[in-house]
Amino acid sequence: QEALWYARDRGLTKGEDDNEIGIDGDDWDRTSRQRKLLETLFDSMKSADLGQIVSIVSSIGPLITTNLKKDEITALVSNALTYLKYDVEQYYVPEEGLWYYDDDTPSGSVIRIADMEKQRIAFAKFIYEVGDSSSNNGNAQTTTSSN
Repeated sequence: QEALWYARDRGLTKGEDDNEIGIDGDDWDRTSRQRKLLETLFDSMKSADLGQIVSIVSSIGPLITTNLKKDEITALVSNALTYLKYDVEQYYVPEEGLWYYDDDTPSGSVIRIADMEKQRIAFAKFIYEVGDSSSNNGNAQTTTSSN
């Protein structure tokens, strides 16, 4: 529950006693915490054996909605030990410099992509590893952990 709160918290708010509660920050910080939480979960799974992974998937599976078929999930789980050895690469959309706050919204909290084509190209470069890595404005992040 505490990890879920950490990942979802949108920033400081006033509690019933008028004291501020929550974590200081904004949506960028919140999504960063979500990525950090997932990274921590992946890292903790690296020391698990296949039986433990199957047990975890069996217990959380009913809580997840997906369009993956059961045989696809089985294949992913059976290869999990291999996948967990891979480096994790992170990417967020929109990239720095390709967005702006829409001041025409009531709270000004809507982000618009300024150049959808540039964003599409940058995302495709990240996914398909086309071109040099300097083209992604530092938006991609590779996390390497030792087993």
